[in-house]
Amino acid sequence: MKRPAKRRRGQFIVAAAMFIALIILSMSLLIYSAGSRYQTLEKEPVREIVQTITDDFSEDLDDAAFNRAVSGWADKTIYCYSGMGLQLSVTIPDENPYFGHNDEGDSFEIDVASVLNLNITSIGFYGYKYPLQIKLNVTIDEALWGSYNIGGKLYIDYLNITITPFKEENLTVSDLKITALKITVRNDSSEEDIYFTDKDMTEYLDVTYISGYGTYIITLKPDKAIPTSLEKITDLEAYLEFMDGRGIKGYAQKVGVNVNIIYVSDITMTYLEEKSQKKYHIYTDVTVSDRLGKPVSGATVTLSITLPNNETTQLTAKTGNDGIANFELTVPKKKQYEGTYKAIVVNVDKKGYLYNPNFNVKTEETLTIP
Repeated sequence: MKRPAKRRRGQFIVAAAMFIALIILSMSLLIYSAGSRYQTLEKEPVREIVQTITDDFSEDLDDAAFNRAVSGWADKTIYCYSGMGLQLSVTIPDENPYFGHNDEGDSFEIDVASVLNLNITSIGFYGYKYPLQIKLNVTIDEALWGSYNIGGKLYIDYLNITITPFKEENLTVSDLKITALKITVRNDSSEEDIYFTDKDMTEYLDVTYISGYGTYIITLKPDKAIPTSLEKITDLEAYLEFMDGRGIKGYAQKVGVNVNIIYVSDITMTYLEEKSQKKYHIYTDVTVSDRLGKPVSGATVTLSITLPNNETTQLTAKTGNDGIANFELTVPKKKQYEGTYKAIVVNVDKKGYLYNPNFNVKTEETLTIP
């Protein structure tokens, strides 16, 4: 009786071993299947397809935001990948994505948040979500201009347009490109549009990016002037088209402010020795002119003078009716005050006028005593 019992125990052990082996085999198959699926998803074609679709989605959203729709793109993409069982849907959490301008038209903004939902059923690739926010704000902060008359014909000889762009999370935009510029000049009876081609923009304009502030400054080159057909200009409007590095395009426009340019046209230095008082009187005259070359009165001029002993003093004076600011510096008649004096104009200021150093003729002068 004992021997059959041992046989039954042996049969049970064999059956248990076979059952465990089947479990291990099943787990191995599951692991192999999962690994195989993982390898399938890791293959270059799959990654390339997903990357291509998400890239297309990013680019299309830039354009689609103008129409506030992406359904056409989704239909085309599903058709192209129909053999792979591609399933696409686009969710825009914000029911009212924004695209447009402010009331003045000098600020452009596009702001769209969306999620691309993607499945590729043929390979069991489900639940892929690709969030994307597109935002670009470009504001023309300021547009300044000035003109001068030659033989009854007006030229725009000063242009300064400052714009500030930012994108998602209020980050600065360092890759903005000005793609088009139109200047409209008007008076009470006439209007003229002046268009700048790419060649014109390169020839006439400087575009400078100020990284610390995230702003762009568009200026007219110092040796250039824009001819107009008008004899009088009362109004100027700047229209800009731009594109960032992602390909998002927009435009903004602003009515410019006519500025009166002032600059330093001359500086002279003389001195007078007062022997009885043992003093030196150093005189510096600074001439301020407007863009027509006429003297400007009431302008505050700041002047820095470096003495022979390397001391520096700063003086201020206002221009008279002749446009000249008179400065006087008195020093003792001592050895340390004999030598070379150097005067430099630091700044010129007058309400309603713009001091433009680019127009300066002469801002430094030296004088040797005795």
